[in-house]
Amino acid sequence: MTRLRSFGWLLALVVVLSLPALAADTLSIVIDDGATYTTSRAVDIVLTYEGEEVPTQMRVFPSESGDWSEWTEYSTSLEWTLYGDEGTKTLTVETKYWAGLGWRIRSADASIVYDATAPEIVAILPDANASGWYTQSVPIRFEATDKVSGVTSVTDPTTLDTDGAGQSVTGYAKDAAGNTTSVVVRNINIDAAAPEIVAVITPDPNAAGWYSADVTITFVATDSVSGVASVTTPTTFAFDGERLTLTGRATDAAGNESSLIVRNINIDTAAPTLSALVDPGTGSGVWTPGPVSVRFEAADGLSGIELEPTDVTFSMDGGGLSATGKAIDVAGNVTELVVENINIDHALPSTTVVLTDEDADLAAKLEAFGTYDRDDIAVGMAFAGSDRHFTLTILAYDEATEKYSTVVAFEGCEYAATSGLYHATLPMDRLVSGDTYEIWFEEIGGDEETVTILITVP
Repeated sequence: MTRLRSFGWLLALVVVLSLPALAADTLSIVIDDGATYTTSRAVDIVLTYEGEEVPTQMRVFPSESGDWSEWTEYSTSLEWTLYGDEGTKTLTVETKYWAGLGWRIRSADASIVYDATAPEIVAILPDANASGWYTQSVPIRFEATDKVSGVTSVTDPTTLDTDGAGQSVTGYAKDAAGNTTSVVVRNINIDAAAPEIVAVITPDPNAAGWYSADVTITFVATDSVSGVASVTTPTTFAFDGERLTLTGRATDAAGNESSLIVRNINIDTAAPTLSALVDPGTGSGVWTPGPVSVRFEAADGLSGIELEPTDVTFSMDGGGLSATGKAIDVAGNVTELVVENINIDHALPSTTVVLTDEDADLAAKLEAFGTYDRDDIAVGMAFAGSDRHFTLTILAYDEATEKYSTVVAFEGCEYAATSGLYHATLPMDRLVSGDTYEIWFEEIGGDEETVTILITVP
Protein backbone atom coordinates (compact mmCIF):
# COMPACT_ATOMS: atom_id res chain seq x y z
CA MET A 1 0.00 0.00 0.00
CA THR A 2 2.80 2.32 0.76
CA ARG A 3 4.39 1.84 -2.61
CA LEU A 4 1.16 2.50 -4.48
CA ARG A 5 0.57 5.66 -2.64
CA SER A 6 4.05 6.79 -3.48
CA PHE A 7 3.53 6.00 -7.15
CA GLY A 8 0.28 7.91 -7.21
CA TRP A 9 2.04 10.88 -5.77
CA LEU A 10 4.68 10.64 -8.41
CA LEU A 11 2.02 10.43 -11.19
CA ALA A 12 0.26 13.50 -9.92
CA LEU A 13 3.57 15.29 -9.89
CA VAL A 14 4.18 14.39 -13.54
CA VAL A 15 0.75 15.65 -14.55
CA VAL A 16 1.29 18.89 -12.72
CA LEU A 17 4.69 19.34 -14.28
CA SER A 18 3.14 18.99 -17.82
CA LEU A 19 0.29 21.63 -17.40
CA PRO A 20 2.29 24.52 -18.83
CA ALA A 21 2.74 22.62 -22.05
CA LEU A 22 -0.94 21.79 -22.26
CA ALA A 23 -1.95 25.37 -21.65
CA ALA A 24 0.17 26.52 -24.57
CA ASP A 25 -1.85 24.47 -27.15
CA THR A 26 -4.42 26.62 -29.11
CA LEU A 27 -6.91 25.80 -31.84
CA SER A 28 -8.57 28.39 -34.15
CA ILE A 29 -11.24 28.05 -36.88
CA VAL A 30 -11.78 30.17 -39.99
CA ILE A 31 -14.96 29.63 -42.07
CA ASP A 32 -14.92 30.70 -45.73
CA ASP A 33 -11.89 32.93 -45.28
CA GLY A 34 -13.51 34.74 -42.39
CA ALA A 35 -16.80 35.59 -44.11
CA THR A 36 -19.71 36.71 -42.00
CA TYR A 37 -22.39 35.45 -44.39
CA THR A 38 -22.73 32.60 -46.82
CA THR A 39 -25.37 31.74 -49.38
CA SER A 40 -24.22 28.13 -49.67
CA ARG A 41 -24.60 25.24 -47.29
CA ALA A 42 -21.13 24.00 -48.27
CA VAL A 43 -18.45 25.97 -46.45
CA ASP A 44 -14.67 25.70 -46.30
CA ILE A 45 -13.09 25.29 -42.88
CA VAL A 46 -9.44 26.03 -42.12
CA LEU A 47 -8.00 24.89 -38.77
CA THR A 48 -4.89 26.31 -37.17
CA TYR A 49 -3.29 24.51 -34.27
CA GLU A 50 -0.43 25.92 -32.26
CA GLY A 51 1.35 23.70 -29.78
CA GLU A 52 4.20 21.23 -29.29
CA GLU A 53 2.31 18.45 -30.99
CA VAL A 54 -0.04 18.22 -33.94
CA PRO A 55 -3.47 16.72 -33.29
CA THR A 56 -4.03 13.33 -34.76
CA GLN A 57 -7.83 13.23 -34.66
CA MET A 58 -10.72 15.64 -34.93
CA ARG A 59 -14.50 15.76 -34.89
CA VAL A 60 -17.09 18.42 -35.81
CA PHE A 61 -20.36 19.54 -34.24
CA PRO A 62 -23.04 19.55 -35.45
CA SER A 63 -23.07 16.83 -38.00
CA GLU A 64 -25.88 15.79 -40.28
CA SER A 65 -27.41 13.88 -37.39
CA GLY A 66 -27.36 16.96 -35.26
CA ASP A 67 -24.73 15.44 -32.95
CA TRP A 68 -20.94 15.17 -33.00
CA SER A 69 -19.41 13.55 -36.02
CA GLU A 70 -17.21 10.52 -35.65
CA TRP A 71 -13.55 11.06 -34.84
CA THR A 72 -11.55 11.25 -38.02
CA GLU A 73 -8.00 11.94 -38.97
CA TYR A 74 -7.00 15.52 -38.27
CA SER A 75 -6.87 17.84 -41.29
CA THR A 76 -6.13 21.54 -41.41
CA SER A 77 -8.84 22.09 -44.02
CA LEU A 78 -12.14 20.47 -44.79
CA GLU A 79 -15.44 21.18 -46.50
CA TRP A 80 -18.45 21.04 -44.29
CA THR A 81 -22.18 21.23 -44.85
CA LEU A 82 -24.39 23.51 -42.83
CA TYR A 83 -27.56 21.79 -41.75
CA GLY A 84 -30.91 23.08 -40.62
CA ASP A 85 -32.72 26.36 -41.22
CA GLU A 86 -31.18 29.59 -42.32
CA GLY A 87 -29.63 31.76 -39.70
CA THR A 88 -26.48 31.90 -37.61
CA LYS A 89 -24.59 28.63 -37.75
CA THR A 90 -21.95 27.90 -35.09
CA LEU A 91 -19.38 25.19 -35.89
CA THR A 92 -17.40 23.53 -33.08
CA VAL A 93 -14.25 21.46 -33.73
CA GLU A 94 -12.42 19.26 -31.24
CA THR A 95 -8.91 17.91 -31.78
CA LYS A 96 -6.84 15.44 -29.77
CA TYR A 97 -3.57 13.62 -29.66
CA TRP A 98 -2.06 11.09 -27.17
CA ALA A 99 0.30 12.73 -24.78
CA GLY A 100 1.65 9.52 -23.24
CA LEU A 101 -0.37 9.82 -20.09
CA GLY A 102 -3.70 10.66 -21.79
CA TRP A 103 -5.42 12.50 -24.64
CA ARG A 104 -4.74 16.11 -25.00
CA ILE A 105 -8.01 17.68 -26.30
CA ARG A 106 -8.49 21.20 -27.60
CA SER A 107 -11.71 22.76 -29.03
CA ALA A 108 -12.71 25.94 -30.81
CA ASP A 109 -15.81 27.31 -32.51
CA ALA A 110 -16.71 29.87 -35.16
CA SER A 111 -20.01 31.24 -36.55
CA ILE A 112 -21.30 32.24 -39.95
CA VAL A 113 -24.77 33.38 -41.05
CA TYR A 114 -26.32 31.12 -43.62
CA ASP A 115 -28.76 33.07 -45.88
CA ALA A 116 -29.69 31.56 -49.23
CA THR A 117 -32.98 33.42 -49.68
CA ALA A 118 -33.12 36.66 -51.63
CA PRO A 119 -34.84 39.62 -49.99
CA GLU A 120 -38.44 40.44 -50.82
CA ILE A 121 -39.02 43.66 -52.78
CA VAL A 122 -42.18 45.51 -53.67
CA ALA A 123 -42.85 48.62 -55.71
CA ILE A 124 -45.14 51.31 -54.34
CA LEU A 125 -46.84 53.75 -56.75
CA PRO A 126 -50.21 55.51 -57.03
CA ASP A 127 -53.18 53.69 -58.51
CA ALA A 128 -53.98 54.34 -62.17
CA ASN A 129 -57.51 55.14 -63.33
CA ALA A 130 -59.98 52.46 -64.36
CA SER A 131 -58.44 52.38 -67.83
CA GLY A 132 -54.94 51.92 -66.47
CA TRP A 133 -53.71 55.46 -67.20
CA TYR A 134 -52.07 58.29 -65.29
CA THR A 135 -52.50 61.97 -66.12
CA GLN A 136 -49.35 63.15 -64.35
CA SER A 137 -45.87 62.04 -63.36
CA VAL A 138 -45.75 58.73 -61.50
CA PRO A 139 -43.50 58.48 -58.39
CA ILE A 140 -42.22 54.97 -57.68
CA ARG A 141 -40.37 53.77 -54.61
CA PHE A 142 -39.14 50.33 -53.67
CA GLU A 143 -39.23 48.67 -50.28
CA ALA A 144 -37.32 45.47 -49.43
CA THR A 145 -37.20 43.13 -46.41
CA ASP A 146 -34.89 40.28 -45.47
CA LYS A 147 -35.45 38.13 -42.39
CA VAL A 148 -31.95 36.67 -42.08
CA SER A 149 -29.01 38.83 -43.06
CA GLY A 150 -30.91 42.07 -43.64
CA VAL A 151 -31.19 44.41 -46.61
CA THR A 152 -28.08 46.32 -47.53
CA SER A 153 -29.24 48.15 -50.66
CA VAL A 154 -32.42 48.93 -52.57
CA THR A 155 -33.07 50.98 -55.70
CA ASP A 156 -33.62 54.67 -55.00
CA PRO A 157 -37.06 56.21 -55.64
CA THR A 158 -37.67 57.36 -59.19
CA THR A 159 -40.31 59.31 -61.08
CA LEU A 160 -41.63 58.63 -64.56
CA ASP A 161 -42.61 61.89 -66.22
CA THR A 162 -42.63 60.99 -69.90
CA ASP A 163 -45.89 60.39 -71.75
CA GLY A 164 -46.17 56.94 -73.21
CA ALA A 165 -47.82 53.55 -72.94
CA GLY A 166 -46.32 50.31 -71.63
CA GLN A 167 -43.45 51.89 -69.73
CA SER A 168 -41.60 49.86 -67.09
CA VAL A 169 -39.23 50.39 -64.15
CA THR A 170 -37.01 47.78 -62.47
CA GLY A 171 -36.12 47.86 -58.80
CA TYR A 172 -33.30 45.87 -57.20
CA ALA A 173 -32.53 44.79 -53.63
CA LYS A 174 -29.55 43.04 -52.04
CA ASP A 175 -29.06 41.50 -48.62
CA ALA A 176 -25.89 41.21 -46.51
CA ALA A 177 -25.30 37.66 -47.70
CA GLY A 178 -25.15 38.87 -51.30
CA ASN A 179 -28.52 37.56 -52.46
CA THR A 180 -30.15 39.86 -54.98
CA THR A 181 -33.68 40.20 -56.21
CA SER A 182 -35.58 42.49 -58.56
CA VAL A 183 -39.11 43.51 -59.41
CA VAL A 184 -40.32 44.95 -62.71
CA VAL A 185 -43.24 47.36 -62.70
CA ARG A 186 -44.78 47.01 -66.13
CA ASN A 187 -47.47 48.70 -68.19
CA ILE A 188 -47.12 52.16 -66.72
CA ASN A 189 -49.20 54.37 -68.99
CA ILE A 190 -48.86 58.15 -68.73
CA ASP A 191 -50.75 60.75 -70.72
CA ALA A 192 -50.64 64.23 -69.27
CA ALA A 193 -51.79 66.01 -72.43
CA ALA A 194 -55.45 66.68 -73.19
CA PRO A 195 -56.80 65.55 -76.55
CA GLU A 196 -56.90 67.99 -79.42
CA ILE A 197 -60.37 68.98 -80.57
CA VAL A 198 -61.53 70.81 -83.68
CA ALA A 199 -64.97 71.71 -84.98
CA VAL A 200 -66.14 70.94 -88.50
CA ILE A 201 -69.03 73.17 -89.50
CA THR A 202 -71.23 72.37 -92.49
CA PRO A 203 -72.14 74.02 -94.70
CA ASP A 204 -69.64 76.85 -95.03
CA PRO A 205 -70.84 80.37 -94.21
CA ASN A 206 -70.95 83.07 -96.83
CA ALA A 207 -68.42 85.88 -96.97
CA ALA A 208 -70.41 87.86 -94.40
CA GLY A 209 -70.33 84.99 -91.91
CA TRP A 210 -73.97 84.00 -92.27
CA TYR A 211 -75.66 80.68 -92.98
CA SER A 212 -78.89 80.38 -94.91
CA ALA A 213 -79.59 76.75 -93.98
CA ASP A 214 -79.43 74.45 -90.96
CA VAL A 215 -75.91 74.25 -89.53
CA THR A 216 -74.35 71.02 -88.30
CA ILE A 217 -71.30 71.16 -86.02
CA THR A 218 -69.22 68.02 -85.69
CA PHE A 219 -66.41 67.85 -83.15
CA VAL A 220 -63.39 65.76 -84.08
CA ALA A 221 -60.83 64.84 -81.40
CA THR A 222 -57.41 63.17 -81.61
CA ASP A 223 -55.09 61.87 -78.92
CA SER A 224 -51.82 60.23 -79.89
CA VAL A 225 -51.09 58.63 -76.51
CA SER A 226 -54.05 57.14 -74.65
CA GLY A 227 -56.60 57.68 -77.39
CA VAL A 228 -59.95 59.45 -77.43
CA ALA A 229 -62.54 58.02 -75.05
CA SER A 230 -65.44 60.37 -75.75
CA VAL A 231 -66.31 63.43 -77.81
CA THR A 232 -69.43 65.57 -78.08
CA THR A 233 -71.89 64.19 -80.61
CA PRO A 234 -72.73 66.26 -83.71
CA THR A 235 -75.27 69.02 -83.15
CA THR A 236 -77.55 70.63 -85.73
CA PHE A 237 -78.90 74.15 -85.35
CA ALA A 238 -82.27 73.92 -87.07
CA PHE A 239 -83.41 77.38 -86.06
CA ASP A 240 -82.52 80.94 -86.91
CA GLY A 241 -80.40 83.02 -84.59
CA GLU A 242 -77.48 85.38 -84.27
CA ARG A 243 -74.22 84.86 -82.37
CA LEU A 244 -75.14 81.32 -81.39
CA THR A 245 -72.53 79.28 -79.51
CA LEU A 246 -71.85 75.60 -78.91
CA THR A 247 -69.30 73.94 -76.62
CA GLY A 248 -67.69 70.64 -77.57
CA ARG A 249 -65.75 68.45 -75.18
CA ALA A 250 -63.37 65.54 -75.63
CA THR A 251 -61.91 63.13 -73.06
CA ASP A 252 -59.03 60.69 -73.54
CA ALA A 253 -58.59 57.31 -71.89
CA ALA A 254 -56.34 58.84 -69.25
CA GLY A 255 -59.11 61.22 -68.18
CA ASN A 256 -57.71 64.44 -69.65
CA GLU A 257 -60.44 66.71 -70.98
CA SER A 258 -60.39 69.53 -73.50
CA SER A 259 -63.14 71.82 -74.72
CA LEU A 260 -63.77 74.09 -77.66
CA ILE A 261 -66.36 76.84 -77.91
CA VAL A 262 -67.70 77.58 -81.38
CA ARG A 263 -68.90 81.16 -81.38
CA ASN A 264 -70.77 83.56 -83.64
CA ILE A 265 -72.92 81.09 -85.54
CA ASN A 266 -75.33 83.31 -87.48
CA ILE A 267 -78.26 81.57 -89.16
CA ASP A 268 -80.98 83.24 -91.21
CA THR A 269 -83.02 80.87 -93.35
CA ALA A 270 -85.95 83.25 -93.93
CA ALA A 271 -86.03 85.33 -97.06
CA PRO A 272 -86.62 89.06 -96.66
CA THR A 273 -90.12 90.46 -97.03
CA LEU A 274 -90.80 92.56 -100.10
CA SER A 275 -93.77 94.82 -100.88
CA ALA A 276 -94.57 97.18 -103.72
CA LEU A 277 -96.48 100.46 -103.87
CA VAL A 278 -97.77 101.36 -107.32
CA ASP A 279 -98.62 105.02 -107.90
CA PRO A 280 -101.01 105.57 -109.36
CA GLY A 281 -102.95 102.37 -109.50
CA THR A 282 -102.74 98.88 -108.19
CA GLY A 283 -102.40 97.10 -111.49
CA SER A 284 -104.96 94.36 -112.09
CA GLY A 285 -105.72 95.56 -115.59
CA VAL A 286 -106.67 99.15 -114.70
CA TRP A 287 -105.39 101.84 -117.04
CA THR A 288 -103.79 105.10 -115.99
CA PRO A 289 -102.49 108.09 -117.94
CA GLY A 290 -99.07 107.52 -116.38
CA PRO A 291 -96.36 107.80 -115.53
CA VAL A 292 -96.52 104.89 -113.09
CA SER A 293 -93.91 104.41 -110.38
CA VAL A 294 -93.35 101.14 -108.55
CA ARG A 295 -91.60 101.56 -105.24
CA PHE A 296 -90.32 98.42 -103.54
CA GLU A 297 -89.74 98.15 -99.85
CA ALA A 298 -87.67 95.30 -98.37
CA ALA A 299 -87.24 94.30 -94.74
CA ASP A 300 -85.32 91.57 -92.91
CA GLY A 301 -85.51 91.20 -89.17
CA LEU A 302 -82.34 89.13 -88.65
CA SER A 303 -79.35 89.41 -90.94
CA GLY A 304 -80.53 92.62 -92.60
CA ILE A 305 -80.81 93.67 -96.23
CA GLU A 306 -77.69 93.32 -98.33
CA LEU A 307 -79.19 94.23 -101.71
CA GLU A 308 -82.11 96.67 -101.83
CA PRO A 309 -84.66 96.37 -104.64
CA THR A 310 -84.59 98.99 -107.37
CA ASP A 311 -87.63 101.20 -107.87
CA VAL A 312 -89.11 101.26 -111.39
CA THR A 313 -90.90 104.08 -113.23
CA PHE A 314 -92.87 103.50 -116.45
CA SER A 315 -93.37 106.53 -118.71
CA MET A 316 -94.21 104.90 -122.03
CA ASP A 317 -97.62 103.66 -123.15
CA GLY A 318 -98.23 99.98 -122.93
CA GLY A 319 -100.42 97.29 -121.55
CA GLY A 320 -99.48 94.32 -119.40
CA LEU A 321 -96.27 95.89 -118.22
CA SER A 322 -94.52 94.38 -115.19
CA ALA A 323 -91.87 95.39 -112.70
CA THR A 324 -89.69 92.99 -110.72
CA GLY A 325 -88.13 93.82 -107.39
CA LYS A 326 -85.37 91.70 -105.92
CA ALA A 327 -84.05 91.80 -102.37
CA ILE A 328 -81.19 89.80 -100.87
CA ASP A 329 -80.41 89.64 -97.20
CA VAL A 330 -76.96 89.37 -95.68
CA ALA A 331 -77.39 85.62 -95.29
CA GLY A 332 -77.96 85.30 -99.04
CA ASN A 333 -81.68 84.59 -99.00
CA VAL A 334 -83.44 86.04 -102.05
CA THR A 335 -86.98 87.38 -102.49
CA GLU A 336 -88.47 88.49 -105.78
CA LEU A 337 -91.78 90.30 -106.26
CA VAL A 338 -93.36 90.83 -109.68
CA VAL A 339 -95.97 93.57 -110.13
CA GLU A 340 -97.95 92.73 -113.28
CA ASN A 341 -100.70 94.23 -115.46
CA ILE A 342 -99.49 97.80 -115.35
CA ASN A 343 -101.37 99.62 -118.17
CA ILE A 344 -100.46 103.14 -119.36
CA ASP A 345 -102.30 105.29 -121.93
CA HIS A 346 -101.37 108.98 -122.09
CA ALA A 347 -104.54 109.68 -124.12
CA LEU A 348 -106.81 109.11 -121.12
CA PRO A 349 -108.68 112.29 -120.11
CA SER A 350 -107.22 114.25 -117.25
CA THR A 351 -109.13 117.40 -116.50
CA THR A 352 -108.60 119.43 -113.40
CA VAL A 353 -111.75 120.21 -111.45
CA VAL A 354 -112.35 122.29 -108.37
CA LEU A 355 -115.19 121.39 -106.02
CA THR A 356 -116.90 124.01 -103.90
CA ASP A 357 -119.22 123.89 -100.92
CA GLU A 358 -122.14 124.41 -103.27
CA ASP A 359 -121.59 121.13 -105.07
CA ALA A 360 -124.60 119.62 -103.37
CA ASP A 361 -124.85 116.66 -105.69
CA LEU A 362 -121.36 115.56 -104.88
CA ALA A 363 -121.90 116.32 -101.23
CA ALA A 364 -124.90 114.06 -101.15
CA LYS A 365 -122.86 111.24 -102.64
CA LEU A 366 -120.10 111.68 -100.10
CA GLU A 367 -122.29 112.27 -97.09
CA ALA A 368 -122.14 108.67 -95.95
CA PHE A 369 -118.39 108.51 -95.79
CA GLY A 370 -116.79 111.89 -95.40
CA THR A 371 -116.51 115.59 -96.13
CA TYR A 372 -114.92 117.75 -98.76
CA ASP A 373 -113.82 121.33 -99.18
CA ARG A 374 -112.54 123.61 -101.89
CA ASP A 375 -109.25 121.80 -102.45
CA ASP A 376 -109.79 118.16 -101.64
CA ILE A 377 -112.16 115.58 -100.33
CA ALA A 378 -111.65 113.58 -97.15
CA VAL A 379 -113.39 110.25 -97.57
CA GLY A 380 -113.77 107.49 -95.07
CA MET A 381 -115.58 104.32 -94.19
CA ALA A 382 -116.40 102.90 -90.81
CA PHE A 383 -115.26 99.38 -89.95
CA ALA A 384 -115.17 97.67 -86.59
CA GLY A 385 -111.78 97.84 -84.96
CA SER A 386 -108.79 100.11 -85.36
CA ASP A 387 -106.19 97.53 -86.34
CA ARG A 388 -107.11 96.94 -89.96
CA HIS A 389 -105.23 97.85 -93.08
CA PHE A 390 -107.12 99.25 -96.07
CA THR A 391 -106.28 100.29 -99.58
CA LEU A 392 -108.31 103.16 -101.06
CA THR A 393 -108.57 103.18 -104.84
CA ILE A 394 -110.46 105.59 -107.11
CA LEU A 395 -111.23 104.34 -110.62
CA ALA A 396 -112.48 106.26 -113.62
CA TYR A 397 -114.12 104.85 -116.73
CA ASP A 398 -113.50 106.38 -120.14
CA GLU A 399 -116.35 105.61 -122.52
CA ALA A 400 -114.30 106.64 -125.54
CA THR A 401 -111.56 104.13 -124.88
CA GLU A 402 -113.66 101.77 -122.81
CA LYS A 403 -110.92 101.58 -120.27
CA TYR A 404 -110.90 101.94 -116.52
CA SER A 405 -108.10 104.00 -115.16
CA THR A 406 -106.76 104.39 -111.68
CA VAL A 407 -106.99 108.00 -110.66
CA VAL A 408 -105.35 107.64 -107.25
CA ALA A 409 -104.52 104.84 -104.87
CA PHE A 410 -103.63 104.92 -101.22
CA GLU A 411 -102.19 102.06 -99.25
CA GLY A 412 -102.74 102.12 -95.52
CA CYS A 413 -105.59 104.47 -94.78
CA GLU A 414 -105.39 106.23 -91.45
CA TYR A 415 -107.80 105.47 -88.65
CA ALA A 416 -109.47 108.44 -86.95
CA ALA A 417 -110.39 107.62 -83.38
CA THR A 418 -112.82 110.55 -83.08
CA SER A 419 -114.94 109.54 -86.04
CA GLY A 420 -114.19 105.85 -86.13
CA LEU A 421 -113.43 106.11 -89.82
CA TYR A 422 -110.63 104.87 -91.99
CA HIS A 423 -109.94 107.87 -94.18
CA ALA A 424 -107.74 109.33 -96.88
CA THR A 425 -107.47 112.74 -98.49
CA LEU A 426 -108.15 112.81 -102.22
CA PRO A 427 -106.26 115.24 -104.48
CA MET A 428 -109.14 116.67 -106.55
CA ASP A 429 -106.89 117.86 -109.36
CA ARG A 430 -106.98 114.30 -110.70
CA LEU A 431 -110.76 114.09 -110.96
CA VAL A 432 -112.46 114.86 -114.27
CA SER A 433 -115.60 116.96 -114.38
CA GLY A 434 -118.70 115.04 -115.39
CA ASP A 435 -117.18 111.61 -114.84
CA THR A 436 -118.36 108.97 -112.44
CA TYR A 437 -115.83 107.40 -110.13
CA GLU A 438 -115.77 104.32 -107.96
CA ILE A 439 -114.19 104.61 -104.59
CA TRP A 440 -112.89 101.31 -103.18
CA PHE A 441 -112.07 100.59 -99.58
CA GLU A 442 -110.39 97.20 -99.62
CA GLU A 443 -109.03 95.49 -96.49
CA ILE A 444 -105.59 93.97 -96.87
CA GLY A 445 -105.65 90.50 -95.31
CA GLY A 446 -108.23 89.53 -92.72
CA ASP A 447 -111.69 89.10 -94.20
CA GLU A 448 -110.78 91.31 -97.16
CA GLU A 449 -113.90 93.43 -96.81
CA THR A 450 -114.51 95.68 -99.78
CA VAL A 451 -116.84 98.68 -100.02
CA THR A 452 -117.50 100.39 -103.32
CA ILE A 453 -119.08 103.90 -103.52
CA LEU A 454 -119.89 105.75 -106.73
CA ILE A 455 -119.43 109.51 -106.96
CA THR A 456 -119.96 111.86 -109.89
CA VAL A 457 -117.88 114.99 -110.29
CA PRO A 458 -119.96 117.92 -111.61
